Amino acid sequence: FEALLGKLLNESLVVRTKKGTNVFAGLFGEVRRVHGSDAAALYLDMVRRLFLADAPAKLRAARRKEASGEIQLRVGEAEPFAVVNVGEPADVTKELEKAAHPEWCLVEPEITGASLFEALPAESCRTTMLIGSRKFMEGWNCFRVSMLGIHNIGQGAGTQIVQLFGRGVRLRGKDGSLKRFSVDKGRERPGSDIERLRVLETISLFTVNAAYLAQFEDEVN
Repeated sequence: FEALLGKLLNESLVVRTKKGTNVFAGLFGEVRRVHGSDAAALYLDMVRRLFLADAPAKLRAARRKEASGEIQLRVGEAEPFAVVNVGEPADVTKELEKAAHPEWCLVEPEITGASLFEALPAESCRTTMLIGSRKFMEGWNCFRVSMLGIHNIGQGAGTQIVQLFGRGVRLRGKDGSLKRFSVDKGRERPGSDIERLRVLETISLFTVNAAYLAQFEDEVN
């Protein structure tokens, strides 16, 4: 994984679209500014920021008894970094138990605890990921969404795909203005505060199936 990160940092990783454009061209400028070419440092920073852990460790999954449909994910003994919200959590943990390698994943006994999903909108919430995207289409109001991964969503026209997109374009904005602060500031020099802010105010989309994203673009354009 560090080798892959190294290619991203030195811009030697090339993945081209049908039009020949490298999808990684011009990206990750702020990451390079902070980490240079040090892939190991970037990896540890990702473990800390995304997985809320001090070092890489075994993935642990556990159903939350008092929160219907929820499975928490954590790394080692760190606090949960993700909540999986599905209709049949027992089926998911059974599949994990069958597929998981004991060296990297452990399914723990059911635990008690309040809903992680309900806590996501809070400014104090440190959970970084929500898995179970239909929750994005049920009137959920949260300003923390900065990235959406589309899987088995967007296979047909309808309002669901637009509702999904709407969760990510919401932004509280400066002083609760609901506006992106960087939009009206013009083009700033690379590495400026406004450029970095623009990254934070931009929603990122990705998918494992290009057809889903094409459908998504058709619906929101």
